[in-house]
Amino acid sequence: MTANIDPANPTPQGPIASAPTSSARGAGLDGVFEAALAEAQNPRRQAPAELPPTPPPGLAANIAAAAHAWDSLAAASQHVVFNHTADGQLSIELADDDGNALGTLSGSELFGLIDEHGGG
Repeated sequence: MTANIDPANPTPQGPIASAPTSSARGAGLDGVFEAALAEAQNPRRQAPAELPPTPPPGLAANIAAAAHAWDSLAAASQHVVFNHTADGQLSIELADDDGNALGTLSGSELFGLIDEHGGG
């Protein structure tokens, strides 16, 4: 099969083989790709909402509290480390600047730490 991708010379050169039929291309996919493609090309499809240029006020306040908490922990020679365990789970640890683990935190404990140290 040949494919002409030269935009300056769109005339096909050489024999062109037809594309495989849908059943040969996606046996077992039950037309999932074709349906997704048709939906993406639907002119009545709603365009995704644009992202605002700044975070919403509540989120901005949470980001500021987290930043203040991180600064407060840094002043105490501590930091939070995010890792994955061997089984792929998220691990959140509080550590000192020498890398010594001070404790493992749950997600709720992390947010509690932010609430405790993030108050400006």
